[in-house]
Amino acid sequence: MTSIVLHVGHGKTGSSYLQSLFALNQEQLQRANVTYPFHKNLTAAAAGQTTSGNHSSIFSDVLDFAGRNTLLVSGETLFRTLMGTDTLAKISQTYKLKVILFTRDVVDHGISRWIQGVKGRGIVEDVDTYLTRNPLGPHPIVVEWMNLSRMLGFELRVRNYSRHKSDLVSVFCADAFDGRLDAKAFQLPDVTRVNRGLTQPELDIQRLFNAIIGSQSAGYVAKFLVSHFPESRGGKTRVSQKTYDLLTAANKPFVAAINRNLPPEEHVGFGDPKDVVRTAPSEQIPEDTIAALAENITTQAPFFQRRDGDLQFLLGLALRIEKGRQPELQDALKLMEMALAIRPGAPRITAKVDEWRKILEKDKNVDIPED
Repeated sequence: MTSIVLHVGHGKTGSSYLQSLFALNQEQLQRANVTYPFHKNLTAAAAGQTTSGNHSSIFSDVLDFAGRNTLLVSGETLFRTLMGTDTLAKISQTYKLKVILFTRDVVDHGISRWIQGVKGRGIVEDVDTYLTRNPLGPHPIVVEWMNLSRMLGFELRVRNYSRHKSDLVSVFCADAFDGRLDAKAFQLPDVTRVNRGLTQPELDIQRLFNAIIGSQSAGYVAKFLVSHFPESRGGKTRVSQKTYDLLTAANKPFVAAINRNLPPEEHVGFGDPKDVVRTAPSEQIPEDTIAALAENITTQAPFFQRRDGDLQFLLGLALRIEKGRQPELQDALKLMEMALAIRPGAPRITAKVDEWRKILEKDKNVDIPED
């Protein structure tokens, strides 16, 4: 029976690094009778860039796979997207399925979850505010995977990433390939830290940009820094004792359920307070200061204003042109006003805006004679 190894993450457990490794070592995998299906982002992954793996294979060619090789599919989005679907049941009925799942100590993961949210989802809140509002991370879903493995009969290997950061590759190979592939045979990515976190000053800059123009600002800060300075290191983000206690209380039943199914050496914890709880006032910019600074910047620098109305105008104008309609003077005025927002006070732009406003105002006030 054809075997499938399904690596489902979850998030912030070294998935990007492993996916870079898989993309770099397709030939070595093939020699061990392991196929890592093609995906358009394999080149980027091999170069050490952050990618999402080849998870789309599970929804396409994987169910038609008839080769003799073990099929390796990796994608941390599968950790959530396979829940509530019949795909997992179909695969486990047709193939010999092994699922590899890395989890992480609760508070350690919570901090990393906040950092990733600042990097890519436009989060502005400080770490304590965010985790107080979002105390539950992936651990309830880990329990669901454990229940599904018993119900559907597939093999599930759960490891605690917090205990395996230094031997991630060898542990993965041992679990996924049952000793058929030596981790030492792999070519390692040039970048040792794929999708690194941000230092505290970098996080504060990103939070400020998030407050000004939203999640699209990641391209200006986080993505640029991670790709151009992948090895940069900074001070560790910590939480307050109050936040630590809240996360512990909220996640305690899920951690207990996970640990009942794991050997003691893999048990999930909450993190040593000495490592994750701060004892001095936070060095990050407070949330209210970020908000006030963002408001001042958007007021003083129109270029940074979020101009959702401008986007709708541009889309509408483009569609009208596509249909053969000629732009009108009010369209030209709107475009020139957008240019003025980028270059406030520019003499030529200002003159045209004033001229066209007067023309349109005059036209608006002309009485139309009755028939």
